[in-house]
Amino acid sequence: MNLDQLSLAVRPRDTWTAVDLGLLLSRSWRGSYFAPWLISVVTVWLVVNVLFWQYPILATLVFWWFKPAFDRLLLWVFSRVTFGVQPGTRETLATWRTYFRSPWFRALTWQRLSPMRVVHLAVSELEQSTGDKRKKRTNALGATLFSPLLLTTFAFFFVELFVLLPSLFLFSHVMMPFGLAEHVFSVMNADQAIQTLNLAQLLIVLFLEPYYVGACFSLYLNTRTILEGWDLRITFKKLAARLQQLTPLLLFVLLCPPGWSAQPEPDTAAEPTELTQTREEIQTLLDNHEDFNKQETKGRWVYRFDHDGPEVGDIPPTNFSALTGLGRFFVNLFIILFIVLVIVAVILFLRWSAGRRIAGVATLKPETVNPREAAKSGLIIDPESLPDQLLEAAQAAWRKGSHRIALSYLFRGAIARMMDADLVAIEEYATEGEVLAQVKKQAPQEMAEDFKKLTQTWITLAYGHQVPDEARFYALCTAFRRHWHQEAK
Repeated sequence: MNLDQLSLAVRPRDTWTAVDLGLLLSRSWRGSYFAPWLISVVTVWLVVNVLFWQYPILATLVFWWFKPAFDRLLLWVFSRVTFGVQPGTRETLATWRTYFRSPWFRALTWQRLSPMRVVHLAVSELEQSTGDKRKKRTNALGATLFSPLLLTTFAFFFVELFVLLPSLFLFSHVMMPFGLAEHVFSVMNADQAIQTLNLAQLLIVLFLEPYYVGACFSLYLNTRTILEGWDLRITFKKLAARLQQLTPLLLFVLLCPPGWSAQPEPDTAAEPTELTQTREEIQTLLDNHEDFNKQETKGRWVYRFDHDGPEVGDIPPTNFSALTGLGRFFVNLFIILFIVLVIVAVILFLRWSAGRRIAGVATLKPETVNPREAAKSGLIIDPESLPDQLLEAAQAAWRKGSHRIALSYLFRGAIARMMDADLVAIEEYATEGEVLAQVKKQAPQEMAEDFKKLTQTWITLAYGHQVPDEARFYALCTAFRRHWHQEAK
């Protein structure tokens, strides 16, 4: 690494000055990274949405989870531009060829939620450290960087959540004609709302993520400057270059004949004067030269009534170990909250996917269904959904070992009968629990109890893969014959 080629002014900075510098660098270097950044992010976004087009909420989560893969590209560009190299679009996109040779699995698993993830990428990708060396290096940088990176991560998270997302919806209200935005959002269903959120997330990643990576990269460079003394190394190199200019003169003096040996003894009384003059010249150089005349003032808040505290000139160094522990506590809290959100999202996803299966329920006699009632319930009637002799078909399927089909006939047939009797009106994407709640409110108590048993048995088989015993199945058949085994009206 040649520090002489750095395009930045190398000097130790405080934490938030380094963050501010990273934001400014991300803005000024936009021309170097934005084209390959746009191509990469949009391509991955399209691939994810094509793969999960039926599950937009899952597409949104997967795209958000893969952000460290994009951070690697930005980090590569920033590291080149820092040393005065302007990579082209094709050269930057070529870095994806080596992606799976990088520690991608670690970056997308246990390091994904760490505020140190950009530093982990920098140590692995830029310094090429592996094994114990990488761990020691990361720990050394983390002792200084953990708290600033934690605060920076939270700051960008809240900017994304509470500033940019509301701003996008506000922008839509401002740009659309009066009343159109309210109409669009009122008729939007759950899938369309999630797809809108997915598009908003794409825009946020495109325009906000480079600033986050730039801030973290600037903190990383600043910490290396402090720990490794980059500014001192550059200063000493400059001094060495100046001394090299005096090398010919020194050689000339050393090669000259020793003519001074024939001269009389010098006056020793003049030595103190020459030494004093030399000291004054050195002191003048130290006082006036920019490399040796750096002054820094530090202060801290002192309780105004604390007269027993230390004097201003004897301020002890501040211990930030407590803040580091507090930061780790908030990181663990954030991870726990995220896991809870993921569990809730999975539960909602299962309910939603189950609702899509419920929406395919049909009546026993499709030709007798009132189209007005079918439209009201939001169903798409399939004429071949259920057999004519439903109970006999269910028992035959059970004897053949097709337990899921047998219970499906009973469950969907019961719903179809109750729809014909106007006991339930199934909404599109309704779940088993929502159907059961309607039956409990509107059906007779005995019918509701039998339908509850049928629903629980169906859910246990469909999602828990637990086949009920034969006695329970035939008990459900008896209940079906008692309540729902009539011709459709």
